[in-house]
Order: sequence, then C-alpha cells, then structure tokens
Amino acid sequence: MIERVRGDIKYRLKNFRLQEKDLRSRLSVIFLLTGFILSLVGFLTTVFMSQPYWYVIPNILVMLMCLIIPLLADDLDKITLYALYVVGILYFPYIYYTSGGNYGPTPIYFVMIVAYMAFYMEGKRLIITNSLFVIYYVTIMIFGFQNPNIPVAYIDEISRLIDYIVAVISVSLVISVISNSTFRGYTKEHEKTFSLMKELETQNDKLKELSIKDQLTGVYNRRYFMEVIDSEIKHYDTYKKLFHVMMIDLDDFKKVNDEHGHLFGDEVLRKVAQQINKTTRDYDVISRYGGEEFCVIVSHLNPEDSIVIAERIRLHVENLDLRNNVKITVSIGVTSFCEGDTNKKLISRADEALYQAKSQGKNCVVNKEGN
Repeated sequence: MIERVRGDIKYRLKNFRLQEKDLRSRLSVIFLLTGFILSLVGFLTTVFMSQPYWYVIPNILVMLMCLIIPLLADDLDKITLYALYVVGILYFPYIYYTSGGNYGPTPIYFVMIVAYMAFYMEGKRLIITNSLFVIYYVTIMIFGFQNPNIPVAYIDEISRLIDYIVAVISVSLVISVISNSTFRGYTKEHEKTFSLMKELETQNDKLKELSIKDQLTGVYNRRYFMEVIDSEIKHYDTYKKLFHVMMIDLDDFKKVNDEHGHLFGDEVLRKVAQQINKTTRDYDVISRYGGEEFCVIVSHLNPEDSIVIAERIRLHVENLDLRNNVKITVSIGVTSFCEGDTNKKLISRADEALYQAKSQGKNCVVNKEGN
C-alpha cells in the first residue's frame, strides 16, 4: 500500500513538472507557491516575534495544503478553487489581523484573490462571488480602521518591510505569469489561426483544382474550357486580342479500346494529353472535351501560327511511342474567333473543321474561317 502511494506521488510529480500548462493551470501553481511562501514567512515571523503558539497553526495548515494538493489532486484547477475560498475567506483575514491590519500589505492580497477568481469562474457566478468577496474585504478593512487596536502591530519596521517585499514579489510573479501566458496564448492562437487559414487556402486550391481538372488526363475539364471561352470573348471585346480554338479527336480510338482494353485506352488518353501539353505554351488552355476529344485555346497568335501549333501537335501524337506497337493519330479542326461569335458558334465551327479533317482521311489539320 505504501509503495503504491509512493509510486503514485512520483508519477504525479513527474507529470506535474513536465506537462504543458495552460493559463489557469499556471495560475494554480503560482497560487499554491505563493500560499506556501506566505505561510512560511508568517510561520517564521510568528516564531521570531515570540507570538502565541496558536498563531502558527493557520500557517502550518496552509503550508500543508499547498504541498499536498499538487501531489494528490486529480483535478488541480478544481481543488485550487476550493483552496482559494479557504485562503480568501479564512487565511488572508487572519494575516490581516496578525500583520498590522491596514498598515500591512494584506489588502494587496485581497485584490489578488478577487483577480484570481476571474480565471476560475465566469458569468453570474463570477459577479456574485467577487461582489461578496469585495464586500467581505471592505467590511474587514473598515472594521480594522475603526478598531486600530485589534490588529497585531509590527514590532519593528523591518518586519513590515519583509511583509511588503514578499507581497510585491508574490503579486509581481502573478502579474508576470498572467501577462506571459496571455501573450503566449495570443501568439499560439494567432499561429494556429494562420496555420488553419493556410490549410484552408490549400484545401480550397485543391478543391478548385479538382473542380476544373479532368481526373484521368490531368488537363482541364469541359466546364472550365467553357469558362475560358467566355472569358476570352469578353477579353476580345475590351482589348481586341485574337484567340483560336482547336478541336482534337483521336482517330479510331474505339478500335484501340476494343482490341487492347479500356485501361490501355486510358493510358493512351493520358499520353496524348501529355504530348499536347508539351507542344503548346504554358498559358494555352488544354481541356478534355469529352471521351477521346480534346480542345485547345491559343491566344496572342495570328491564324497561321495556330495552324502551325496544330500541325506540331498532330506530328507529336503520330510519333508517340506506345505499348504493343500501337500507333495513334489525331484529326484537328482549327478556327479563329470572329467578332460577333458566341461560344456555341465558335465551338460549332471548330467541330465542323474537325469533321472535315475526318472526311479527308483523318490524321490531318483543317482550318475553317468564320464569316
């Protein structure tokens, strides 16, 4: 039994030292430390001043309480709150009457108790409790003022100075912990908020990418392609910057799927998308329009240059090295935006050019001009 208790105390001491404490827990530790120091100083003062022996009893009880609570309490904050009541209601008034009354530093501790309560409760409970404590302390001080002979006077100024030094150190320590913990808490919350914002921004970027990208090929999807078309039309209305649309269709792709399977067909689609991406510029928009059909939007070029890019795409795909010695070709329809075109009209014209390329034997580029 003794060994078990000893082991439990060692475990609590280890955790008590190492755990990262929040503001309330730090204040609990400081309160217990302050209570121990005050009671120790009170004990020594009582002994040196040769006061009655019963003056020592409250100091000894508070010292024991401050030592035992961290070792045996499962909920340090809750037990510390009860200790606050004991110290605030019984011990500090005792110190007040045995340490000079209004001429001693005890009123400073009254303020500290009221401040402490704000960290252990809230709402109506805090208002009622602190109001009662304030009334209680004011009553004690008024009574001490009206009856100056009741509080035990200091035997010399040195004793009074020692009490004030202890009070200043104790209160300064509490203020330092509160300030430091509040600042650290604010810093941590700020860092946490910033980290969450960055994470949210990253997740939003990922969601946006998922919403505009084709999952199989990694190029843009049809919905995003339509958004860019509309954006380019508005851009043309403002800046008169010409752009061109290519419709690219894999020739005889159904045959590839039937003979080699859909997984191989997916591989072909990915590699064709990669070749288109390598052949175009970084700011050109490549999308999978549907099935084995791709679309490309190129801008800041004249119509002849757009045809050159389309022909380059066709050659790169034709020379693509695939498994099973499979060869794949593409037919490409090209058209340029004309003033007054809508997105449907522009895509329809590119589609017509594509079907002309198909009817001309496939594996070729056809340009269709607008009206």
